[in-house]
Amino acid sequence: MRKSKVPVKMPGQLRGADELYYQAFQMASIPTLICDPQGAILEVNTALTHLLGYQGDELRHKHVSEITHHADLESHQGRLTQLISGKDDRVRAEKRYVRKDGSTVWGSIAVSVVKDAEGRAAFLISQIRDITIERRTREKLLESEGRLQAILDNSDAIVYGKDLTGHYILVNRQFERLFGLARDQVIGFSDHELFSAEMANTFSANDQQVAALDRGMQFEEEAMVADGMRTYVSVKFPLRNLRGQTVAVCGISTDITSRKRNERELTELNERLLKANEELKEAQMQLIQAEKLESLGRLAAGVAHEVKNPLALLLLGVDYLEAGVTTDDENVGVILRDMREAITRAEKIIHGMVDFSSDRPLKMQRHDLHGLILSAITLVKHELTKHSIALSTDFVAPWAEVSADRLKIEQIFVNLLMNAIHAMQEEGSGRLEIRTFLQKLEAPTRDVGARTADHLRGGDEVIVVQIKDTGPGIPLEIMSKIFDPFFTTKATGEGTGLGLSVVKKIVELHRGLLKLENNPDRGLTISLILRVLPPVSSHVSTIPTP
Repeated sequence: MRKSKVPVKMPGQLRGADELYYQAFQMASIPTLICDPQGAILEVNTALTHLLGYQGDELRHKHVSEITHHADLESHQGRLTQLISGKDDRVRAEKRYVRKDGSTVWGSIAVSVVKDAEGRAAFLISQIRDITIERRTREKLLESEGRLQAILDNSDAIVYGKDLTGHYILVNRQFERLFGLARDQVIGFSDHELFSAEMANTFSANDQQVAALDRGMQFEEEAMVADGMRTYVSVKFPLRNLRGQTVAVCGISTDITSRKRNERELTELNERLLKANEELKEAQMQLIQAEKLESLGRLAAGVAHEVKNPLALLLLGVDYLEAGVTTDDENVGVILRDMREAITRAEKIIHGMVDFSSDRPLKMQRHDLHGLILSAITLVKHELTKHSIALSTDFVAPWAEVSADRLKIEQIFVNLLMNAIHAMQEEGSGRLEIRTFLQKLEAPTRDVGARTADHLRGGDEVIVVQIKDTGPGIPLEIMSKIFDPFFTTKATGEGTGLGLSVVKKIVELHRGLLKLENNPDRGLTISLILRVLPPVSSHVSTIPTP
């Protein structure tokens, strides 16, 4: 720098000699002070007095060290030495000033040296910009970044960030531990500089997809680490600046290696359980089929009776026609109509027996439960008449629909009704009541954590079918065994002991409940509970009398 040879006027001389320059100095918006090489303040402008809260005369003749924060005194003296020694003509720095009220302000200072004709430092000019707010903001930002880094470092997940060129700008301690790399070995490097080509290509492709779509996404990524291949679920998302521009892609990766292994083991176990369940269902179906055959044997006499009467009526009609009834006889039409009804009735009974005894897989369909009850009543009607048992029904209206296998549900009711009839037949008479009603389950009926969605739970809308008889009931000492396979209270040869056991299995296959309870006075009440389906359309049906 070329040294000036022009005589230098001291600050005090400016007031009389160059008033215009002095006024300009005082009105300058940048706080400025002039001091001698030893740091004694010679002149200050108005902006500086406002900044530090002093009057102008209070600052003149003070030493710069008196308004400098004690923590910055050493660095301040070093800068003065640099200027006076001639090593630098101008220095820039940040330092703290102490205001008159004792508070502190931060200033960004630019100090220039003015030399005399001999090239010696005559005085120093310091221009100060108030950066207190900037410093506080910066400190808060650094503090915030420090807290954020501390949080990230204590996370079990792997957290990282990369700029749009793929270079790391942020990693947490878990990242360092996983890959055995220090933070300074990662920041500024790309995946291709740190990992294998296969891993880097996968990571980079996923990052680019997030940046291109400008939204968060989830990926399943694999990484080779010290203890082998690990699987991670990585949530990656764009990081935006204050203007909303995407400037980086951040990721949070969680180790799911154990979970994936457990899932594979669970899948294999589930497949084995499904296979075992299918085998169990097959065995259950065989038991159900055996019970159906035994039920058909008990119903054989009733079926024969129901078929014999319409056949006898048909025979009488044939005999009457063979006797030579003329076509003018008005009874011909009546007889033919009776014959047609009898034939229809016989076909219905026979077809019902065939369907009832058929062996086929569970077929779940939407059915009206009351219709299934009435079908079962039709099959045991002869037994009711034979043993003088009065039947009454009280069905909820409108009809309630359930998801069920028609033949299996009918089998349940036939079995339960026949058991009730047999319990009352020794007395020569009895009363059988069947009623249905809707209710909401008040408490869970099984583990609330069960994963099968179709099991009954507390709060479910259900329909309850109650079958109440006036028989002797079930002795308390055998109540707990009543559902055991091959357990029976009947005489040898009169039952297989599979009836209630099979009924219970069918109910379980329908995800329902079956309860038995002795009546306070006499007899037994059996309650069948099934989930009721929401109506397909609103309609009111009239329930026929059985």
